[in-house]
Amino acid sequence: MPAMVYVFPNGELDVDDQFYASVMLPYTEAFFTKRFRSAARNYEKWFSNYQRPDSPDMEETLNRMEKPFLEEFGITIDQFVLILVQFRKLALIGTKAIPRI
Repeated sequence: MPAMVYVFPNGELDVDDQFYASVMLPYTEAFFTKRFRSAARNYEKWFSNYQRPDSPDMEETLNRMEKPFLEEFGITIDQFVLILVQFRKLALIGTKAIPRI
């Protein structure tokens, strides 16, 4: 890249856009992909099998939400959680942290 840095009056720095495309983008993609894969190895402990809570207050709240949730979305809360589990499985088999569009 050209050895030129433009300094704006507010102190912001600007360099040739090629620097971002050739250096920063590959670096950030590799950095975040590595961290994402590292974190993904621990996902199971955060997303264990869904079980309704034992708390009476939470159970009462879920029971009150069940009918409006079903009417609004056409599925039960338990079905919704199962769908989320499937999305989680799909995310875990993916190969990129940030897919290119």
